[in-house]
Amino acid sequence: MELTQDTTARARLTVTIANGAAVSGDIYASSPDARARGFRLLMLNLPSAWTAADIGFEYSLDGSTWRPCYDKTGTRIKITGVATAEARGQIAPAEIAAFGMLPHLRLASLDTSTGANANQGAARTIVVCTGG
Repeated sequence: MELTQDTTARARLTVTIANGAAVSGDIYASSPDARARGFRLLMLNLPSAWTAADIGFEYSLDGSTWRPCYDKTGTRIKITGVATAEARGQIAPAEIAAFGMLPHLRLASLDTSTGANANQGAARTIVVCTGG
């Protein structure tokens, strides 16, 4: 018996953080099907240019009121050490999987020192790959 693993992304969703903005649109806006399935794994395909910032996650129950995602210790869930001049794939922290069942999720560009929203210097398109 041969064991195999399906490594095909369940969904590839594209979001943009606009020039001068710090948050993306709803990750699920282009795919109600992906919203219905949720996810357990999340990978971001980041562009080759990025204004220095961490990437945080925000959720919404209604699509209009957004809240930051925190782990069980009260620490904001975020990706740190994002490259500013190199396209790369970046795995999201495992804790974000707990938010995969919620109807709305978006990305936030965060100041690396204060954690406040940090505007991007140009439009940044990010491909979000979900799995699980």
